[in-house]
Formats: sequence, C-alpha cells, structure tokens
Amino acid sequence: TAAFYLSIQGVRVVIYEALPALGGFMKTGIPRYRLPQDVLDKEINFILSQGVEVHLNTVVGKDIKFSEIMQNNDAVFMSIGTHKPHMTGTPGSDAPNVYHAMNFLQRVSLGENIDVGNDVVVIGGGFTANDSSRTAMRLGAKNVIIMYRRREQDRPGYPSLNAEEELEESVEEFVKYEWEVTPFEYVQENGRVVAVKYWQNEMVVEKSGRAKPVPIKDKVHEIKADTVIEATGQETDYSFIDPEYLRNLRLTPQGHVVVDDVGMTSIPGLFSGGDSTNMNKDLISAVRDADKSVMGILEHLNLMDTVYDEKLPILDRWKTYSASAGRRT
Repeated sequence: TAAFYLSIQGVRVVIYEALPALGGFMKTGIPRYRLPQDVLDKEINFILSQGVEVHLNTVVGKDIKFSEIMQNNDAVFMSIGTHKPHMTGTPGSDAPNVYHAMNFLQRVSLGENIDVGNDVVVIGGGFTANDSSRTAMRLGAKNVIIMYRRREQDRPGYPSLNAEEELEESVEEFVKYEWEVTPFEYVQENGRVVAVKYWQNEMVVEKSGRAKPVPIKDKVHEIKADTVIEATGQETDYSFIDPEYLRNLRLTPQGHVVVDDVGMTSIPGLFSGGDSTNMNKDLISAVRDADKSVMGILEHLNLMDTVYDEKLPILDRWKTYSASAGRRT
C-alpha cells in the first residue's frame, strides 16, 4: 500500500523483502482458502507496474545493513510484522515434526507440501490455531485437535462474530477441540513426536474476575500426534537493526514501535506501520498505518502540500500538488 501510493506521487520506491515473494502476512500468514492467491497476486503485479523496485530474498541485517538503507534513502517505511515465534519450550518440542504456526503457514503458502500424517495436535485457541488446523486438514490429516488451556468463552476474539464463525467453520471441517488442558510433554520415539501428554485444568477465578487455568496433575492424559503445531503467539524481531539505531528507537512496554500522528518513529525519517506498531494486528489497521505514513513521508520530504479531508475514504483522504520525482524511500 505504501509503495503504491508513494510511487504514483513520483517517489522512487525500493522494497527489501526477506522471502521469495511479496505480500507479507497476506501472502504467507493467511491460508489460500481465505484469501485466494490470484486476487493478491493481481494487486501486487499492479503495484509493481508503477515502477517499484523490489529485492526479494534479501534479509535486512544480513544481506544489507539497516544503517545502509537509512543512509542511502530520504525516508524509510518499516513494515516488519510479528514473525518471531513464541515457542512453549515443552519437553520434546525440538523434534522436526513440531512447528510454530506462523512458520507452518508460511511454508505451506510458499508451496511446500508438508507431510502432517493422520493425527495433528494444534496448541492454542486463537485465529491462527484455527487457520493451522484447517490447513492441516487440507494437507491430508484425518484427525485434528485444537488444545486450549482456557475455556471456550475465554478464547481470543470471543464473543465477536468472527470468532464464532471461525469456530463453526472449523467444526464443520471436523476439527475437534479440547478445552481447559495443559500439554506438558511431547513424547518422542526415534527423534519424532508420537504423542502429547497433558493435564486437565481447573479454572480458578482470580480477584480480577479472570479465570486462571490450574493443571490437575494427579492424572495424566495422552493423545496420539504425528504433527504438533504451536499457535502460541509471536512478536517483532528487531535484531536486524544496527545498535546505534536500535538504542534510539522508542518502543512500548509491549514491544511495539512508538509512532507519531503521521507514522514517524523516534528516529527522524524512519516510519513504521502494521503489526509491529499497532495493537489491532489486522489488515485494515495495517492499511490505515500505511496510508498515514505515506502522508507523513510526503510531508517529511517536502514533496507536496497535503490537504486532509476527514470525509474522504481512508486511501483517498489527501490531495497532492507539485510532486517532485526522484526522491527515494
């Protein structure tokens, strides 16, 4: 979004992408049954037709330094998402048939045919757990079970319509659920997980009113597993940023990049948007961030006067004048 709207204003735009394909989370995090790839590819190709320069398979911090990008451009827009997985550290999780959900979905989206076997266990209770379970079914799994440590009504997104629809659709595809359970060991044989041991939980209401899962450890349960997928959250990885920049990048206590009203970070000329910046972690918010940062970048580069109109649609809120070509972002 940012690349397109900047390019049509005469700004020279260069994209650095670590993966072999553009599209970010839309390409590798949303299963194809939810977002048809031909629709996304059509949009990407249209953006590229505007003259955007792209470097695929280019890892910033490894193939090119972040500091080099900052020094060689008039402005930088950072849309890096949350791709650093939160792994549970459960004993046995070092087996090759244990995946983090984001890595699993990414590999499938990029065309890898993962052999998940017949029995798949998904750890987690959010939208990503649902996506992983339904993707596993499409890869040939016969039995897919989602294990969540809290109650059904405690799952992320509840009681929104989206959460209800996700649950109903997964059940229609024969995904099963185990509520109020705590997996504590992935049983290995010959270096691969073959089963998951877990405890049933008792939900204890705390003073805050939130129910806390407390494992009942006097009885061990076990379920067969050919594949385990941990959908247990992820965060932003800032390790690619050179220390001299990272120490000046202001973050929230939750690890999100702090930006001003036009998307600029605490580092002049560096803008940020998407999941690494906002708490909503949805596509609409990411597009809004890009739209906001485009206006901020144009102002930062003094390329045009910006007229802001609240009545206009999000991506058409500004009218531009006197664009100057050749500036780099």
